[in-house]
Amino acid sequence: MTIEPTLIERIYEAAALPELWPAVLHEISDRVGAKGAVFVQQAPNAVSWIASPRLEADVADYMGAGWGADPVRTADLYAEQYPGFRSETAYRAVEELQRLPVHAEFLGPRGLFGGAATVIQGTHEDALHVALEGWQSHAAPERALPWLDSLRAPLGRAFSLSARLRNSRAATAIAALDLSGTPAAIVGLDGRIRAMNERFQARLSIQLLERFGRLCFADPSLQARFVSALAATADRRNGRSIVIAATDDRAACVIHLLPLRLNARDIFEAEGVLLLGAEAANASIPGADLLRLLFDLTPAEARLVRNLVEGNALGDAAVLLGIADGTARTHLRNVFLKTGVRRQAELVRLLLGLGQPI
Repeated sequence: MTIEPTLIERIYEAAALPELWPAVLHEISDRVGAKGAVFVQQAPNAVSWIASPRLEADVADYMGAGWGADPVRTADLYAEQYPGFRSETAYRAVEELQRLPVHAEFLGPRGLFGGAATVIQGTHEDALHVALEGWQSHAAPERALPWLDSLRAPLGRAFSLSARLRNSRAATAIAALDLSGTPAAIVGLDGRIRAMNERFQARLSIQLLERFGRLCFADPSLQARFVSALAATADRRNGRSIVIAATDDRAACVIHLLPLRLNARDIFEAEGVLLLGAEAANASIPGADLLRLLFDLTPAEARLVRNLVEGNALGDAAVLLGIADGTARTHLRNVFLKTGVRRQAELVRLLLGLGQPI
């Protein structure tokens, strides 16, 4: 299956207009034959959710009966933090799943046999759980995983904004993000600054420059990656994410670039790109780090990068991952394109410490 550009646009529109998420989630679940989809925001002291219409009553009953607090079904997903969607059969055999109380007492009687989900690290202290439910078999979700994985990057960026912004509106949007602890700015496709909150300025103070009203970075390599990301956002109507390397006193972070599309432009009273800062540390996800914020990397690419950052040579990493050298080189070339670096050593330096200060 291919992903229509209009679906990507609707995802980014829903990022700023949360009331559109039920329809978008319905469209996504329809494409893969699931009954519905749900987006759950898990913060240290609160849980909130948005579901597609057909699944809304089931999710309300699920949460109301306390199943949402039962870690058995999601513990493996959160522990692995796989950078893609996983079906339930990735962790348990079908027979074992059927014996779980949540399946035997709640999901099974409602015909919700197959499920797939992913955990996305939010920009603040939240974990974002996206699940599709209600396939008629446990084999069906497996077939949907490649298509769902290709949607994960825009969903990750869009849900990161929705989780922080929620129902804030219009000219208060950037200020609301500042108050919620999220660095944010809006720039035109040419980099011209439209708005910037204090947290964004403070977080990147020594790295930022302003030239003729345009946002620039002092480091030439970072500036080149920023310009490339802006160009890709304009050409492909899709977002990008760039890494801001660690300094002596600041951990590395990621800047997500979200295109302001359709009615989202009205919410922010601007046309262009929203820059959303995301920190590696996250109290809601054990072992959270910078690499998990690079939504554009595929699971295979993320695994390779982690091996390289841990000190393995490319050939050794290929052996550890059970892939051919040629496959590893292809993954690395793709990572270079997505991160804007040209050499393996530069990539390792950029991600060294996975978000910890050097």
